[in-house]
Amino acid sequence: MPKEKTPLEIAEERIAKAKREGDTSSLDFNNYHLSTLPESLCQLTQLKRLYVGSNQLSTLPESLGRLTQLQVLHLNQNQLSTLPESLGQLTQLQDLCLHHNQLSTLPESLCQLSQLQSLTVFHNLLSTLPESLGHLKQLRWLHLADNQLSTLPESLGQLTKLQGLYLSDNQLRTLPESLGQLMQLQGLYLSGNQLSMLPESLGQLTQLEGLNLSDNQLNALPDSLRRLNKLETLFLHGNDGLAIPVRRLGPTSEDVSLGNESAASPAEILDYYFGAKAAQRPVK
Repeated sequence: MPKEKTPLEIAEERIAKAKREGDTSSLDFNNYHLSTLPESLCQLTQLKRLYVGSNQLSTLPESLGRLTQLQVLHLNQNQLSTLPESLGQLTQLQDLCLHHNQLSTLPESLCQLSQLQSLTVFHNLLSTLPESLGHLKQLRWLHLADNQLSTLPESLGQLTKLQGLYLSDNQLRTLPESLGQLMQLQGLYLSGNQLSMLPESLGQLTQLEGLNLSDNQLNALPDSLRRLNKLETLFLHGNDGLAIPVRRLGPTSEDVSLGNESAASPAEILDYYFGAKAAQRPVK
């Protein structure tokens, strides 16, 4: 009876077949039970898309940096605790997916990925971000929810093409003023943090359509929020210090996302809050 092939052997055969057939632009190794990457993989210098999600990878080889034509790299749902510095050599990369790993830091070299448009690192162990993050000038989507971030670098404001910023379920106490420089931002998600105040510069985000600030420790809102004329959804639930009644806040983001109810009007929520504040009377 022939010996059963290991996941690594199966992957090596897949690579050999791709070489024979001259089809080495894309490889999908999702759910292959790999604990290491095949050595021959890093010889595929014309590879553009590599999917290695839902495996058992704990480290990546430095030789990964040879895949200089890569545009898409998915390494989600592995056991990665570090990334190789050579990652910064993948200068054609546009989509880097790293969610559901065990990363506590991101290498400085990652910020050399000048073509990167989407960076997905939610559900990791990140406590800080590199200051050089601002070098990712083409970034449009930054997913950092469910980490351990307590601060954000000022350089975040240099990501002027950013459209979606996901920071829910971290440990953020403050936000940098530079956040107001993200003039193309359409969605800002900050629920489940420890924010007690917001920067006045948020009012400069004139393209913002969705703002989720639920479950923080907010005691006040900046007047500048009233300038967000394109805002379609505003969630402030779970901020008792604002003293806004639940009936004024409308359905929660969870209810709205399930399609059960429509969000309350942001303008009405803010008019009520600032009206009560101006009248210096208890909110009822």
